[in-house]
Amino acid sequence: MYVNRIWTGHVDDIWIIVRKDGMDMADYIIQLLGGVDKFLSALIVFMVINYIAEMLLVIVGEEKRSNVFLLKNMFKKAAIFILVIVSNIAGTIIESNYAIRTTVILFYISNEGLAILKNINRLGVPLPQILVKMLNQIGNGE
Repeated sequence: MYVNRIWTGHVDDIWIIVRKDGMDMADYIIQLLGGVDKFLSALIVFMVINYIAEMLLVIVGEEKRSNVFLLKNMFKKAAIFILVIVSNIAGTIIESNYAIRTTVILFYISNEGLAILKNINRLGVPLPQILVKMLNQIGNGE
């Protein structure tokens, strides 16, 4: 009984340390990304929606290499975040007031949005042309 209480106490202490370190790491990554604003929020939402659409393609059999396909796309999304970090740091160095970061994020919002439309279309859902046009305009910087 006494040993169990000691063990439980240590596990609780370890869990507190892990949670605190995890929160510190998340704060640091958010700072590297330039903070959470409407652009980064939109990019994250588009990435999640696109990943769900990719999973649906695997489920309905439109994509054959399920595990490799999903893992490869997960790494691509991680690489996008790395590029956002690089653009944020570069913009900070030249004091561009987030212009470079925002441009990079808008580019990837457009790419993710077009990929969502492509994946949804592969599922057999018709596409509203206004969305296609809008996402193309964002990607072209219009």
